[in-house]
Amino acid sequence: MAEIKAAGRARVRAAKEALAVEEAAHQKAAALWASAFDFVYDSSVAGSTARGSDFMNIDGRAVLVLVPGFSSWRSLTQAHVERWRAAAVLEARPTERRPSSLVFKWPCGEVRWKAEDAQVEAAAAWQEAHEATFAAARSLTLLLKKLEALGCSVVVVAHSLGARVALQALANDLAAPRIRSLLLLGGAVDNHALTGKSGPSNEINGFAFAEPGSAPAEFPFHRLLGKCASLTIAHSARDSTLASLWPAAEYARCGRLAPPALGLSGPTMEEMERQPAEGMERVVLLNVTEEVGVAHDPTEYLLSGGVQAALHAALYPDSRPAQ
Repeated sequence: MAEIKAAGRARVRAAKEALAVEEAAHQKAAALWASAFDFVYDSSVAGSTARGSDFMNIDGRAVLVLVPGFSSWRSLTQAHVERWRAAAVLEARPTERRPSSLVFKWPCGEVRWKAEDAQVEAAAAWQEAHEATFAAARSLTLLLKKLEALGCSVVVVAHSLGARVALQALANDLAAPRIRSLLLLGGAVDNHALTGKSGPSNEINGFAFAEPGSAPAEFPFHRLLGKCASLTIAHSARDSTLASLWPAAEYARCGRLAPPALGLSGPTMEEMERQPAEGMERVVLLNVTEEVGVAHDPTEYLLSGGVQAALHAALYPDSRPAQ
């Protein structure tokens, strides 16, 4: 009996120690995000901000809102922060106020990638994060409405699974306000999510029935462009995460054979050509394969030349490109 009690106490101690390690990791991650961005908006605690500040003082400014991707909250490192600072994306211009930056924290999943059962843990976390995108999108809409009320010009940058959150808010939530620009970086959504997928159809009594190979647009271009003055889609054809883990995660989540991710291939040109011409001049497709390579790191996407130019154009529409 004494041995059983001792074993029980040991398990309790181990659980407490593991909990303490997790809490310390969360605090470290929160501090890093707060050092990289002006504000951290926690979707589970509406209105929360980094450093206890109130973002009411950003009224009238341009605001960059980052929606991070799957299992990203604890993946930020000091090296990422230093590279972001060195890029000086948000430096003030002589005739314009410095834009503010805000990271949108949402339940994006947590994975202990060094654990023995990391792949099983990742599959479960992916499913939970995928389901959480709907509630997160609603929270993002509420944040965008607050920023609109403050007279801010908003630029949303969404990476990986964060692209689903941003697309769900802007394309499918009628309450979402119009923003200045949306940038999708390495988007973890189907490559036909914005265009739909065409297929042969049978016509019976004047009604056309699509074959199984077709699919409607989940986030239609025409609705998305109604909420964004400009849209930039960046992809890397060698992104190893989207090439291998994306199809595996989608198969584990719902047993489907997923098409290539938008962030791996970009939208299919055949389907792009089927889209109504109106507004498509505001869509920019960026192939950043040479700069990003096999990485899925949002920093690599953010600091690629094409994305930097798109960010500059969105944040400083009246300025010449930085030299």
